Parts: sequence; C-alpha cells; structure tokens
Amino acid sequence: MNDVKLEAQAVRGIGYILWRKGDFKEAHTHLDRALSLSRKAGLSKVEAGTLHSLAVVHWRLGEFDEAKTYAREALELGQEIGDRLLVCMTLNVLGNIYYNQGNYEVAKRYYEDDLRKHREIGNLRGEAMSLGNLGMIAEIKGDFAQAMAHFEQVRAIFQDIGDRGSEARAWAHMGKTAVIQGVYDKGQVYYQKALDIYQEIDNQQGEGWVMQILASLMNKLGEYEKAIGCGREALKITQASGARSMEGGVWTVLACGLANQGKLEEAAEAYLKGLEIRKDLGEQNMLMESLSGLAQVAIKQGENLRAKDLVEEILQYIEDTPIEGTDEPLEIYSTCYHVLRANQDSRADKVLATAHEVLHERAAKISDEDMRRSFLENVAPHREIVHEFERRGCDHIEH
Repeated sequence: MNDVKLEAQAVRGIGYILWRKGDFKEAHTHLDRALSLSRKAGLSKVEAGTLHSLAVVHWRLGEFDEAKTYAREALELGQEIGDRLLVCMTLNVLGNIYYNQGNYEVAKRYYEDDLRKHREIGNLRGEAMSLGNLGMIAEIKGDFAQAMAHFEQVRAIFQDIGDRGSEARAWAHMGKTAVIQGVYDKGQVYYQKALDIYQEIDNQQGEGWVMQILASLMNKLGEYEKAIGCGREALKITQASGARSMEGGVWTVLACGLANQGKLEEAAEAYLKGLEIRKDLGEQNMLMESLSGLAQVAIKQGENLRAKDLVEEILQYIEDTPIEGTDEPLEIYSTCYHVLRANQDSRADKVLATAHEVLHERAAKISDEDMRRSFLENVAPHREIVHEFERRGCDHIEH
C-alpha cells in the first residue's frame, strides 16, 4: 500500500508540473493515473488535489463540461476532508470556466467567494489571484481604473513573494487594460515585461498568451508583419499545449493581420478555424468576433450579401446580450454598421446609434480626462464610430 501511495503522489506531482508548464495533454495522462492510484489507496487528500488538477487541465483544453464535473467533485471532497485551501482553488477554477464561457456574473460570484475564503485562512497568494480575476471582470465591464488598481496590487504581491509566473500575468493584464484605453506605448512596455519573465522561467503557455495579445496590439499599431509573426509563434505554442480556447483567439488575431495585408483567402481560412473552435467550445461572445472578422473579409472581397448573412447572426445575438470579453467589442458594432450600409439596409443607422451610445456609456466610466480622451480618440473603431455618428447625424434615431 505504501508503494501505491508513493506512486500516486509522484505521478500527481509530475502531472502538476506538466500542467504548470502548459503541457496539458501529457499532464492529463499522468493525472488520470494519479486519480486511479489515489482512489485505490484511499488517499482522499491526493484524490481531491488530483481532481482539482484535472479540472484545470480540462478547462485549459476547452473541455468545459468535463472541467466542471471534476471541479465539483474536488469541491465536494475538499469540503468533506476540510481542505480549505483546495476549496478556494477549486472555486477559482469554476470561476475561470464560467469566465471562458462568457458568463461573467457567475464567474464574479465564484471569484468573490474565493477571495473571501482566502482572506479567512490568511492566504496572501490566493487573495492576490482572486483580486486579479476580479480585475479581469472589472476590465470587461469597463471599470478600467478599478481593474488597473487590482492588477497593480496583484503585481506587487507576487513580486514580493517571488511568484514570477503570476507576476508576469499581472504585467500582461496591466498591459491589456492600458491597450483597451488606447495607451499603446505603455501597454507594449508591460507586455514586454511579461514576455521577458515567461521566457526566463520557461513558461510556454504564458509566452504563447503574451505573443497572442502582442499580435493584437501590432494589428492596432498597423505593424501587420509583426502581428503575423507573433500570431504564428503563439499558434505553434498553443497547438503544442492543446489550449483550445487560446488557440481560437490566436487564429483570430492572426487572421486580422493577414486581412490587413490583403491576404484575404488566407485570412478567411484563419477566421474559420477560430470560429470552429469557439463554436465547439460554446464561446458565444467570442464567436461574434470571428463572425465579424469573416464579414470584414467578405466586404473586402465584394461579397456583400455573404457579409450580411454573417452579420445577421451577430445582430440576433446583440438583441438580448451585450458583447463583452472580446478584443474590441465596439469594432463588432462598427462592422455590422458598415455591412448593413453596404447592403443599403435601413437598420444601419440604428446600429450606429447603439454603438455610439455603448461607446459613451463606457467612456463615462473613465474619470481621468486624458484617459477618456485616449479611449475615444486613440482606438480606431471608437474614433470611427464618433466620426461616422456625427457625419450621419444619427441623433434622431430611436433605439
């Protein structure tokens, strides 16, 4: 029995190291074995930890239903054996799963529960992780000052305790928050800090993620060759790790760079690959981004009716659901407007007016005048919405 116990602990340890390095496929093999061994030996603590690790791996692989099943089993067993730290960690995973599915309110509840429990047990690292996750929710909801405050606090904590990987993650999120507001130079500096750390500690998953968001930034800056280069590097890493949700995003930013270079057939193929992954994963909000990209390509190819068919699905979605969590939500509204205009569809002005309203609702949440101006003027889709709204004189349009 002692041999089985030692083997279970060793195999789980290997699986844990593999998923922390981003090798999810290989991690899964070891963790499955560890789960079987821990159950055979009656090792409840090892079993609970393995269930949590399997939940993380399935989440990273985009297998959300399986991830939820393992997470709920881990949560139940963790509560049963009184492992309060494991309970916290599992609440965090459940929040991450719902976050990836675009259910941000449910994700927020899990993160808040996680934060409260970490504070109860005095776990500073876990508290920082929870604050970072709540920062991501704040960013999506347009509360950029709150998001940046969370990320800066998180970065300082992780720097103090020597958690380099989590520090890099905080730098990257600080970069994203800056980029969303149109402060591209600062965003690029933060991204580079994150990339340097991930490469230094050989965290390929983190490196792939930063290469993806760097590709997106290069697209915004008009550096399309760099965008494509970063995108291809990110794709190589994410495909090797099996991180399907991330892969869907990488295909999309790569497609954007290709389209901006006029490589329309290749761009359409890349957008379709991202769309198929997002459809498989049930990421409805991200699916709208892929459809928007395909519609942009179709318009450039002179296929206005095909572009309109793609946009119809987006319009149906945004009737009841706000577009949140995508790289640039307002660009999707802008695409819908231009496609409808190209097809002389009378709904175009109404979509533009809605986009203008959403844009200014988000801008109103930015208290700093310079940052608000940057958000409205430096971000190309935002600038275009304001200009087009004024040019068209859409104040009379009823929503």
